[in-house]
Amino acid sequence: MTRLDDFISVKPTSALEEYIDSYYFHSCDNPKSDLVYTYYPHVKHAITIYTGSTVRTVRNETFVKPQTSKFTVLYSTVREQPHRVEIKGAFKKVGIVFKSHGINRFIQRPLKEFHHQTISSFEEWSPAFQHVTAQIWQTQDINERIALIEAFLNSQKVNNFNEHFHEMITDIVKSENVESVQSLSQQYGLNRKTLYRTFSRELNCNPSKFLKILRFRKSLEKYLQTDHINLTEAAAAQFYDQSDFIKNVRQITALTPKKLTKEISDLKHSIFWKIE
Repeated sequence: MTRLDDFISVKPTSALEEYIDSYYFHSCDNPKSDLVYTYYPHVKHAITIYTGSTVRTVRNETFVKPQTSKFTVLYSTVREQPHRVEIKGAFKKVGIVFKSHGINRFIQRPLKEFHHQTISSFEEWSPAFQHVTAQIWQTQDINERIALIEAFLNSQKVNNFNEHFHEMITDIVKSENVESVQSLSQQYGLNRKTLYRTFSRELNCNPSKFLKILRFRKSLEKYLQTDHINLTEAAAAQFYDQSDFIKNVRQITALTPKKLTKEISDLKHSIFWKIE
């Protein structure tokens, strides 16, 4: 198994923190490495860039193997099931994790036009980003890496950005309690049909799915990151009771909250992986 000492997660600069959740750099130069991990549902979108690897995704599994000169960029949308990743041999990987609506600030097409698979090939920034990625791996200075990524992202900013929806989603995600679809319709003055259509266009998912995963994620993070909290306290803000919380976690992960938390590692900035 590859050690995770070579996994670095960092926050964006203040100029892009409205749209970006974090960046991460993950690499290994051991040709005999065998890394297997599972990551869990979230409402964020991510771009993952592999240098020198071939990548194949089948349902809820991704397989990565070395292949010289291969450059692969993947887009990960809102997901509601765990995803298993198996990386054989040496690799170099850069990740850009966007806040729920943040990726829209840097792409021309609405997300509804993207592939509806959870993980799919991403070609919006080709071929320019390949050059930037090569520069990233030429330096060990994290600030220089961030500067390279952010200079590129700033060059990709679009004008047709839905500011109103961005503010709405930001409020929803920051809210202490996750509301129902009906409550959101009333709060923002949108009928149910309009709300579903807007979520589909802007987030590539429907509001029911988004809220279900957000509720799960908020409770899980509270349960994991707060000392001495019990299941009842973790469930209180988002679910009817403890049994409802346990049911939600089991539906999404097939595990109880207690078993899940024993198996996963918090790699920083709410990047939760189960390392096998």
